[in-house]
Amino acid sequence: LGDTLHKCGYEVSGISKSDIKIKNINVYKADVCDKDIVGEICEDKDIIIHLAATTEHKNISKFPMESLWTSLSGTYNLLYAFQKSNAKNFIFPSSGKVYGKPSYLPFDEQHPLNPTTPLGRIKKLCEDMVLHFSTISDKSFSILRIFNVYGPNQKPEFLIPTILSQIKNNKVILGDIKSKRDYLYIKDLITAFLTIVKNKEKGVQIYNVGSGVSTSAEDIVRAIEKISKKKLSIEVDKSKLRKNEMPDEKADISKLKILGWNPKYNVHSGLKDMFTNWE
Repeated sequence: LGDTLHKCGYEVSGISKSDIKIKNINVYKADVCDKDIVGEICEDKDIIIHLAATTEHKNISKFPMESLWTSLSGTYNLLYAFQKSNAKNFIFPSSGKVYGKPSYLPFDEQHPLNPTTPLGRIKKLCEDMVLHFSTISDKSFSILRIFNVYGPNQKPEFLIPTILSQIKNNKVILGDIKSKRDYLYIKDLITAFLTIVKNKEKGVQIYNVGSGVSTSAEDIVRAIEKISKKKLSIEVDKSKLRKNEMPDEKADISKLKILGWNPKYNVHSGLKDMFTNWE
């Protein structure tokens, strides 16, 4: 995202707890939980995009209090800094997990929120914080309810890297292979962010960001089978099943489409692009 924003003419800065260098991005070594430092960094910025969060199910479950603290503290500090700064637009990446059990599908932005997973509950709390700040400010706030993102360099804990890491053995071991999720390729997510960055609408706006199509893990394995030209068997390991997961999740993306955004990748073309980079 930072590289794409730079190519579009934006001066990009970022915050990282690690001492890292990224070409064309001014990286501050800091912790988003440090309110004073965050305030200093954000003081002269125009747009704040809050990407600091733990999203891996395994890590949130293993370190629930730390994950909650980092998300809530970091979100508050960035919102407070945004309020005090000259920045005009705050962009918060939430999750489709805030919806929980569907009353209907696809989920639109008016669907009731009843998260059933740790990630969904944390994101819901952060959304509430964004909504609160929006009531005491005349600035722009955007909440993006992002569904299941995949792409090159994704952490191995996520579904598609898990599958790709196993194909050399011609056998894939998974938990739930029947439940469907809305998978969004990373390149489409980046163009969604660019669309929101350019949007000048005041107040608070909420957008679903997904493909609008739900796909099962089994179907993903079969798509990878075709792309890789490998015959893959699937073994179901019930110990990998997660609690409180829904059988189907799918986003209604018509609101974001009104701004001119459209996903360009379906699951097959996204996986093909990812597989090329994976090798």
